[in-house]
Amino acid sequence: MRGSNIFVIYADSTGKNVTLSPRLGIGEVQPKSDNSAQVTLLDGSGISDGQMVANIKCSNCDSWNGGSMSFTDASSEWIWAHRAGTPLSSDSVDANIQIHDQEGVASLNLQVAAGGDVANPFLLTGSIFTPNQTTPSQTSSGSTGIISTGRYKSAKVLTAHGVLACLAYVILFPSGAIAIRIFNFRNLLWLHAGWMVTAYMIVLASLGMGVWMAYIYQELSTAHSVIGLLVAGFLLIQPISGLTHHILYKRHGSRNVATYPHVWLGRATITLGIINGGLGLKLSEKSETGDIVYGIMAGLVWVSWMGVILHATLKSRGLRGTELEGNGESIAREKSSTEESFIYEFVLSPYTEDMTLKGRVLVIAGSDSSGGAGIEADQKVIAAHGCYAMTATTALTAQNTQGVEGIHYIPAEFVGKLIDVSIGDVGVDVVKTGMLASGKTVEVVAKALKRHHVKTLIVDPVMVSTSGSQLLPSSAIRELRDLLLPHTTVLTPNVPEAKLLLSDAGKFVEEPRNLDDLKKIAKEVQSLGPRYVLVKGGHLPLQEDGSVATKEEEKELMVDILYGEGVVTEIRTRYQKSWNTHGTGCSMASAIASNIANGIPVVQAVKSACRYIEAGIRTAPDLGKGNGPINHFHSSYTLPFAPGHFVEYLLERPDVKDAWRDHTEHAFVAALGDGTLPLESFKCYLIQDYLYLVQFARANALASYKAKTMEGIAASAGIVLHIHREMALHINYCEGFGMTKAEIEACEESQACTAYTRYVLDIGQSEDWLALQISMAPCLIGYGEIARRLHADPKTKREGNIYWKWIENYVADDYTEAVTIGSALLEKHAVLQSPTGSKNWLRYLFTQQKWRRDFGTWVVAVEEEDKKHWRLQYRIHSRPQ
Repeated sequence: MRGSNIFVIYADSTGKNVTLSPRLGIGEVQPKSDNSAQVTLLDGSGISDGQMVANIKCSNCDSWNGGSMSFTDASSEWIWAHRAGTPLSSDSVDANIQIHDQEGVASLNLQVAAGGDVANPFLLTGSIFTPNQTTPSQTSSGSTGIISTGRYKSAKVLTAHGVLACLAYVILFPSGAIAIRIFNFRNLLWLHAGWMVTAYMIVLASLGMGVWMAYIYQELSTAHSVIGLLVAGFLLIQPISGLTHHILYKRHGSRNVATYPHVWLGRATITLGIINGGLGLKLSEKSETGDIVYGIMAGLVWVSWMGVILHATLKSRGLRGTELEGNGESIAREKSSTEESFIYEFVLSPYTEDMTLKGRVLVIAGSDSSGGAGIEADQKVIAAHGCYAMTATTALTAQNTQGVEGIHYIPAEFVGKLIDVSIGDVGVDVVKTGMLASGKTVEVVAKALKRHHVKTLIVDPVMVSTSGSQLLPSSAIRELRDLLLPHTTVLTPNVPEAKLLLSDAGKFVEEPRNLDDLKKIAKEVQSLGPRYVLVKGGHLPLQEDGSVATKEEEKELMVDILYGEGVVTEIRTRYQKSWNTHGTGCSMASAIASNIANGIPVVQAVKSACRYIEAGIRTAPDLGKGNGPINHFHSSYTLPFAPGHFVEYLLERPDVKDAWRDHTEHAFVAALGDGTLPLESFKCYLIQDYLYLVQFARANALASYKAKTMEGIAASAGIVLHIHREMALHINYCEGFGMTKAEIEACEESQACTAYTRYVLDIGQSEDWLALQISMAPCLIGYGEIARRLHADPKTKREGNIYWKWIENYVADDYTEAVTIGSALLEKHAVLQSPTGSKNWLRYLFTQQKWRRDFGTWVVAVEEEDKKHWRLQYRIHSRPQ
């Protein structure tokens, strides 16, 4: 025990006498000898008949290490401990000792220390402890100092504590967490809860033993004890958070505010419990073999558990390693490994989360060969809402906007297989049903949904098509009502379908005459079992006062009634006279399913779906000769380039490609590569390049002003500072060609330099931050492209070419990184723009028809002057509009 004063006695090197080692307890490790104790080993000490006797005189035990021993106490409590086995045989007071295997408490009468003689003040008539006995002698009488002894079986208690804790944290808790991930059967949730509660009770038993031991040994402040108490506190929260999660999940059909605390706190608790088991073994000072065995076993269990979690997470999100490539990783595959990592992190991560498919929706419905309804319409709607669609086709219909010509029914058993393979692999967040075709199929679907524990179900009770065709036999309505409606989250009948359902249930309702009648129908249908009912009012146009319109000119309103949890919600839209309503019911239900799969609450999900259908009818493409389809993609926008390929898209446009090639493969550039460029031309270029950098710094300072975040402001400010340092290097480079800073600054900007830089600044003043970045980009990207091509070209002259260093400067790591960052910045922001915005980007660079100006960088020309030397001329192309 930490802080205890200890007398350690063991056989000396002769095996006949004893060594006395006064020590100080320091906690979880071997006690160290303490020379501050004033002790003497008196006559009568030694070993006889396998029994050690130590007569000890202690002159400062009442104050040794702050001790408070009283020599007038007739009943002083002591703890004894013993280890059987081979004698230590050491004369050193610092000999290494092993942990004891037996211990107990003894009550000593120190008053008798005044009796006896110097050699043996206690005058023992019997042994205090015999090594071969399982318990010490019980009592001594007469003048002995032993009043009573007892044995405290802490070794067994500690063993039980460790075994129970290991059972809970290494076996029961992880196995329960794994089971909930990999199994899927009825009542799994309750089995999981019972399993965890059992483990929890075992932990409580182990905790009680552990606290008892820690108190006795004064180890409550050790890491093992503190973590153990902390973990126990976490466990108190788990049943409450788990129950809360379950209740909310049943109510909303999705993860909720209690889900993540329950899951992640549980993982942290189990992990801490496993780690604490190792700390406990270390504290007990058992064999190293036990530590190793525990470490291997616990490590294997933890790694297996984490593997199951990772696999289940990837599976539930519908991701695989190969699919990660499809999310954009392949964008950087053509680049170096370093650049690949940088591009993926810097360019893709800001927007891949928004562009990644979110909810998973399984559609169980019939196929429409014309594409306006059925699973074809469902998939369009789901894609438009950013979700992942799966299908289980119940029937193939030969139909178009004018009617259904024929139906081929899919065997019900095969429909069940379609459901199993999709949910079993990808998982599902919401299931939407449409045309179920037959009573047998309804039965198979109901069993499959129950088998896979589907929590959220949207049922579109398709019975009759818009053109009047029968799509569900009357005999199957009962199966639909009995097997599916009690498990339905949202039921979406139109008025005729609602009346059929009620009629099948023996409930007669009159033809609705006003808005109140619609509400009554919704309430009646909701009593059949679904959580919410959306009665669609498309078949019942209303007047402004809520009464049914009887004439075309009276039709003013369309009202959908949502009823659930005792609340009626009216969703009103203006009446639209349109024939393009084919597949509106399918599309409505799929829109609701997609919204819920994306985490939107039910009421808002339904409202948003109604608005989606309203706009779909209003913007319908007017296809077909009958009831045409709606516009499923009215709110979807497509950029003209793939994410991560904006710069590539710009440079490969037909109206850009030739000009870009003229710029990057100009005769001036070729002369740099072969070393034939006249020096005076290059010096002229260096002067104008310096003057250009001044304006380039101003443009970046303007970009800092245009930025909306501190990060963006700081980034542009950093570029200005970089340009300042670059200009100093530029001057040093120019001095190598005999030009001073004063001479350079005394020169005037060329007309081309002025025109281009002021054009960039004008864009910065009149347009936004991105437009300014695009106007500056050709210079940055162009230099990198020119230098990279020249550096890789075997025809480029290296030895003896005074321009080779210039080429090397622009393929150096720092400039290459600047090009990468600049390009990545454009890619990051370009993908966030609208298609209209992408057209504006080209306007910043070109005229509406062709080019208004070139990329905004200098196109250089090399011309012979006086047939003796070359002259550098800068110009900006300008074409008639």
